[in-house]
Amino acid sequence: MKVTFSNSDGKQMSSRLREVLAAILLLVLAVSIVGQSALAHAEQLISLRNGMVLRGIYLEVPSMNQNAASAAGESGIQNRPIWVVDDGLRRTYVHRRGMVAAEPRDVPDLHERIEFFQPVPDGGEQVASIGQALGVTPFNEFGRRRLTVRGPSGSPFPILQGITELTAKYAKVEALKTDDSINLDMRIATSSISSDQLRNIFRRNTDPKNVDARLNVVRFFAESERYADARRELVRILDEFPESSDLKPIV
Repeated sequence: MKVTFSNSDGKQMSSRLREVLAAILLLVLAVSIVGQSALAHAEQLISLRNGMVLRGIYLEVPSMNQNAASAAGESGIQNRPIWVVDDGLRRTYVHRRGMVAAEPRDVPDLHERIEFFQPVPDGGEQVASIGQALGVTPFNEFGRRRLTVRGPSGSPFPILQGITELTAKYAKVEALKTDDSINLDMRIATSSISSDQLRNIFRRNTDPKNVDARLNVVRFFAESERYADARRELVRILDEFPESSDLKPIV
């Protein structure tokens, strides 16, 4: 097997080696963060007959209509042939008898999950769908942006949104309090947010004197496969906290 390494000459590392190094980095970081405790959320692995494997939280529902989730608890097991698997970013519907190959297996969710406080409304109208998107601004340092959609009358309707939860896979973006508050929970791929925006958000919302919180940011960038950003943040930690010299081999 031919393996090439990335260096100043622009040579690229093989994808397999990249995966191995990423796994080692995450393992060492997990061991290095002393005193950190995290509650692992349980997820399930669901194997399908076509060879695909779905991962997420699953729910048995009687049908695919919008009231299926509420009706799931009222119907018997024989009346819930559809499984919906929610991985946080998307929902996948499968037919239990025709598509599922084996019973779900519980697996711990060890991915970094970072929460941010945002002034979300306590009440307001629940939005089931929104109109055509007309424009969106980048996220600012507070993790907020303005989404403009076409309103019911056809005129532009602005929605102020804020990131309330961030993982390597998705960002949970909710509508914030305004004069016309609404309840809107959107999920967007984290890969769609630039590194510059993410760094600004973390620097605004992370205690610069808390090493564990700073290392959480490093782990997040590593899980997101943004290795240059992870290295940059780790170097900054070593410069500002000389007592963390045991982390130098990770760089």
